[in-house]
Amino acid sequence: MWLIATLLSLLLQSPEADLAGHYLRGVELQKAEKWLQAEDEYRRALELNPRHGPSLNNLGSVLLRQGRNADAAEYFERAASQLPEVWEVRKNLGLVYVQTAKFGLAVDHLKAYLAHARPDAHAEYLLGAAYLGLRDFPNALTHLERARKQLPNDAGVLYLLSAAYANSGQSSQAEKLLEELFRTEKPELRVLIGEALEGTGPHEEAIRELEKALNEKPDMRLAHFYKGRILWKLGQAGEAVKEFSEELRLNPHHAPSYFFRGSVVEHQGRLTAAIEDYLQAFRIDPELAAACHHLGRAYSKLGDQEKAVDWLRKAIAKDTKEPQVYFLLGRLLSSRGEREEGMRLLERSRALLNEQRPRASPGNSQP
Repeated sequence: MWLIATLLSLLLQSPEADLAGHYLRGVELQKAEKWLQAEDEYRRALELNPRHGPSLNNLGSVLLRQGRNADAAEYFERAASQLPEVWEVRKNLGLVYVQTAKFGLAVDHLKAYLAHARPDAHAEYLLGAAYLGLRDFPNALTHLERARKQLPNDAGVLYLLSAAYANSGQSSQAEKLLEELFRTEKPELRVLIGEALEGTGPHEEAIRELEKALNEKPDMRLAHFYKGRILWKLGQAGEAVKEFSEELRLNPHHAPSYFFRGSVVEHQGRLTAAIEDYLQAFRIDPELAAACHHLGRAYSKLGDQEKAVDWLRKAIAKDTKEPQVYFLLGRLLSSRGEREEGMRLLERSRALLNEQRPRASPGNSQP
């Protein structure tokens, strides 16, 4: 008995037991939606074994729930290399790539998943969304219709399906789906309506729909975000900041809310607060070129040319097509004596403006 107890004690103190302990605690914390604590446990497990596939996959899921999409994709890719036949990892990669608009990668992973998995409506929906992002409307319709068979009342499926039919020139079918969608009366639908009306108006109707969604479901994500963007468009800066802050209380890793709140407070002249928000948006989403642009602009306003130039270069490295980035960087470089590169960037700014300027048709030409 003494020998058995000793061996058991040694086993429980082994690195494998430590790894299993951290992993299992991470699973329990993840189930309880304690994302940061779960992240810490999975990272501790990976310190003991960097190739532990389940910890890599679950850490990706935890990071995805925090809105840290770039980090999530990295861990899902590592998990896929360690668990090539655990096809659920491919679905996770498809999800993160849809959310980051890398639709070609999403299609590859979701097709691989669906080829080996049982029928999965959510995966069909994601694959349809990816094809819609690629403007491959026939394939989008195929997969969204499959999703609809299993989820006939899902607002997201109906919304994307109506968009796919509309873009395919089948307006009557799109209208039927929209009518069906409006009958669902779900808070998720109200947020979709608010999102659509945010771009087209009327803005008062959009705000009413978003407020109804929040009355029905106070923790509804994105409702405060869209309401904040509308209020910002209407010139109600203080109220917009409140809405973005409320969104971040519910959704603390939402990079766009940090970015837009930063834009509002920058407009108010609160440059230090704006920089903090832009930096947080960039930490969450390192692919957000607009955050780099705005950081460069804010540092330029503060007179910190070195940081301004650094952030504007980062924006250009992300292949931005924003003329103002090239203009501001060109002007900064010219002012400090780097005239050749400065003039090249200013010329690039003018070229982009000309490319983006609406071209008048022959019938609308002015004398």
